[in-house]
Amino acid sequence: MITSQPPTSLDFPLSGNVRIRQVALFLAMSESTVHRRVKDPGFPQPVRLSSRLVVFDAAEVRRWQERSKTG
Repeated sequence: MITSQPPTSLDFPLSGNVRIRQVALFLAMSESTVHRRVKDPGFPQPVRLSSRLVVFDAAEVRRWQERSKTG
């Protein structure tokens, strides 16, 4: 039986663009919560690349996670 392992910070890229599902898994929150957090000042803002493709900057997400751990 194959079991799914939770993602680690090693699975999350240091730079580049990531989809909301990757952000949610990395930050251990639901996609709905990520959508809500986008409204908070200081949370990484998504970039719309096309009408159906929205991405986040991986480095920004990592910086936000570090700040939220220490703050």
